[in-house]
Amino acid sequence: METRRFQIYKCPVCDTVVEVLHQWSMELVCCGPAMVAVRAKTRRDDGWADHAPTIQDTPGGCRVAIGGSHHPMTKSHRIEWIELVADGRSHRQFLAPGQPASVVFAVKPAIAAVRAYCTVHGLWQSQIPIPKAAQSPKSG
Repeated sequence: METRRFQIYKCPVCDTVVEVLHQWSMELVCCGPAMVAVRAKTRRDDGWADHAPTIQDTPGGCRVAIGGSHHPMTKSHRIEWIELVADGRSHRQFLAPGQPASVVFAVKPAIAAVRAYCTVHGLWQSQIPIPKAAQSPKSG
């Protein structure tokens, strides 16, 4: 088995989640059995409306929200982290119970991939065009 950079794996025993930073041709193991590659769910999967990312322009950046204001943010069911991947960089913010399922990132890309991890429903991913007002001005 070969791991891929940025792939998410989960332990089938203790639910530990890891992200691969260095591609490797060995199996990831935790608590005995091999960890399982987590498939990112998309708009084609059931539950999309509750996990759909939206992006809004903010002064100096953009706000990424997951599932609007409807996603639970309790200790046992919440968006654990939101990641914005844009312009070759990864920006991730971890969230705590009780916080809203939204983050402001200090970047203004033209398009971004957004990933969010729900503690109950797993990994969600989408490519999102950023509203024109949120994009950085081009230098000339």
